[in-house]
Amino acid sequence: MDDIDILRESRALWDRHAKHDPLWAILSDPEKKDGIWDPSRFFQTGVSEISSLLYEVASRGFQLSRQSALDFGCGVGRLTQALAPHFARVVGVDVSPRMIEIARTLNRFPDRTSYVANDAPDLKILRDAGFDLVVSRIVLQHIEPQLSLRYIREFRRILRPGGMLVFQLPSHERRSDEAVPAPAAKPMPDDAYCAAIAFKGIIDGVVRPGSRITLDLEIGNRSAFVWSQREFGRMTVGNHWLDGAAERMLVRDDGRTGIPELVHAGETWHVPLTITLPHDAGEYQCELDLSHEGVLWFHDKGSATERVSVGVGPAHVTVAQPTPSPPASQPTTSDDNVSKAGTFLPREANVAAEPFPMHGVPKETVLQTLKECGTEVVDVQDDRSCGNDWVSYQYFVRRTA
Repeated sequence: MDDIDILRESRALWDRHAKHDPLWAILSDPEKKDGIWDPSRFFQTGVSEISSLLYEVASRGFQLSRQSALDFGCGVGRLTQALAPHFARVVGVDVSPRMIEIARTLNRFPDRTSYVANDAPDLKILRDAGFDLVVSRIVLQHIEPQLSLRYIREFRRILRPGGMLVFQLPSHERRSDEAVPAPAAKPMPDDAYCAAIAFKGIIDGVVRPGSRITLDLEIGNRSAFVWSQREFGRMTVGNHWLDGAAERMLVRDDGRTGIPELVHAGETWHVPLTITLPHDAGEYQCELDLSHEGVLWFHDKGSATERVSVGVGPAHVTVAQPTPSPPASQPTTSDDNVSKAGTFLPREANVAAEPFPMHGVPKETVLQTLKECGTEVVDVQDDRSCGNDWVSYQYFVRRTA
């Protein structure tokens, strides 16, 4: 079967899934099958992923131009929409015209975001050196290896010199002699991730640039579930540092304090959290949230955070009383436009049982391809998105001049 035939079959497969249950086809959580995914929570996973990804790039000392970004294998736009607040122009590309149709229906940023259907074994529809960032997550694993490597070469072509490519790709199925990573903490039900956080004041510390101060926080379990760390794993309260407009994450992990091992529904308690104030003058937002260690931040499931405005001067720091902060930017999807998009309307019951193709490309082959392309591999991280049955990696790659 040649590449055109492979892509024709792929387009038909994803069109069927787009008609049946598009959100689950993209994030195949067993508990979200048959239209159970809540659109806001689905898109919020993209917001969290892109926030972490941009932080990872910045933490390696790379200053990306924010002119344009590409989401390859965009589906209904989970990552495309999350990229839009950070770039002047964002393009989502997918093999499925039905997925693209839904993405256009749910597009909250039509002035800067566009979607393109492409079932060619290349990206000739996109010009050379047109993007500052190219992202592909849980996509290449569903593409035949010879095509994956061809697309990786195309990613390099469409990147501007100095631009970054971040993609995930399995290497191989885990062999019997390869140790499985230690099991991660067990996720709670989605509705259990509902907390109330309030900043009550500063307990201790001299408020100066770069100093450490301890905050008094009031935390409440606003769910109907018991937070049991013995059953689900460690949970903490922590903070991020954002810029003054809360558009860019500057420090992802600062302070951490454990919470009680057992927190019943409706319970509220006080906890101290020690944080490190920024050294440099400017306006900042200190975002407070609960973390289910090794699983997610509560905000990923829609729980509201608390944000405290902090102004840093040459020799002083001003900490303002916070105003309630809503959950991070999420697409708003009415029942009407979801129905028009075909979302949550299963029509072909047999499609749900149709397996997704899985392919790996050995890490050594990927690295050799990137070297031949004229790119610099900045980092290769272990990736758990394929579960324990596959050894998978996330690659951070920079196009050299």
